[in-house]
Amino acid sequence: MKESDEKYKQFQKTYADQKRHTIKSSIKCGDPVLVKNQTRNKMDPLYHPERHVVIQRKGEMIVASDGKKTVTRNTSFTQALLLESETKDHMQSVQDEIEDTVDQFQFTDIGNESTEVVPSSSKTPGVLRRSSRHTTQPMYIEDCVLRNVKYRIYIPLYD
Repeated sequence: MKESDEKYKQFQKTYADQKRHTIKSSIKCGDPVLVKNQTRNKMDPLYHPERHVVIQRKGEMIVASDGKKTVTRNTSFTQALLLESETKDHMQSVQDEIEDTVDQFQFTDIGNESTEVVPSSSKTPGVLRRSSRHTTQPMYIEDCVLRNVKYRIYIPLYD
């Protein structure tokens, strides 16, 4: 009975985590983080401007210090900072993704016409077309002229 209960609880936890799209926090001891401010008005910054360093971690709770004071927060109230070397690696990976995306398109130049972007895959249409549906004026306003009004007459509501 106890084993089946634990098994079912684990199943419920994984199902709820999957539905909520939760991810495990990658913050470790020694990582620099920003701690969320407790805002009093909309002019307050979202994060405390000073960098904190994680001293201790137990589950999802972290203890961080900025040298002056120590705060204990849940990992959802902190933002991990990238170090300078990590930032360069991150920028390089983003640049590689952009180059991969650009490689999916073929650029063609036809005479003096402007350059068109033609997708190389046949799944996405290259040119978006506008609706060709013919619209007509409703019957109840047939006697009104809605377009090409040359003169507008303003009738005062009060004399």
